[in-house]
Amino acid sequence: MSSIRRDKSDLFCLIQQDAKNTCEEDVSSIDILENKILRFKNIEDLFVFNLVDDLDQEKLNINFYNLFLKYISSNTNALKFLEADLLATFTRDPACKNHYDPILFFKGYKALQLHRLGHWLWNKKEYFSALATQSLISELYQVDIHPSCVIGKGIMIDHATRVVIGERVLIGDNISLLHSVTIIAPKVEDLIVIEDDVLISAGASIIGNINIKKGAKVGAGSLVIENVSEGSTVVGVPSRQL
Repeated sequence: MSSIRRDKSDLFCLIQQDAKNTCEEDVSSIDILENKILRFKNIEDLFVFNLVDDLDQEKLNINFYNLFLKYISSNTNALKFLEADLLATFTRDPACKNHYDPILFFKGYKALQLHRLGHWLWNKKEYFSALATQSLISELYQVDIHPSCVIGKGIMIDHATRVVIGERVLIGDNISLLHSVTIIAPKVEDLIVIEDDVLISAGASIIGNINIKKGAKVGAGSLVIENVSEGSTVVGVPSRQL
């Protein structure tokens, strides 16, 4: 393990090495990890198989496996985003002990990657498939993200239950979201922009026409209805700067 550099280009090796280590330590894991991690020869097939494995593809007669393959092959940033989000989760979430954990166990990671598929479909004006993907994500993972929502890379959604993100929301890079977060622009003229390196804590609600500047932190249970300045921390209902 020590001979492998911990960077994005080596992520596939890290995922497989962690799986091999687990198999040596816990023989009950071997069948699952062989099927879901170790049998794959490249990171693209590993991602696609695991991210669509939970989906009921017959429910709406949509082949999500083929859709995801097309998404990755036609979008030069798709794999970079999958990898960046996984590394963000591994780095920031103390509960993440192995590089394969987000792929197998973390519904925030799974929901986000399937949202990226839905967003790609939305941009292609394949609205039915995009909304079907959103619906299945919500049903499976209790995460409801509108497919028009733009989300950057290096995102961690921790625990993820009851996360709701609506239309007209732009989210930057290196964002951390906890559970029960609501981000909604209720009026057609509203736009919510969340800049890079922002932390939004559990139970926070961001509602209105709002800009949360780079490096800001939103405290747990806060209601944000006004802009938040760069690097500041806001708490309370309605929120106020500390």
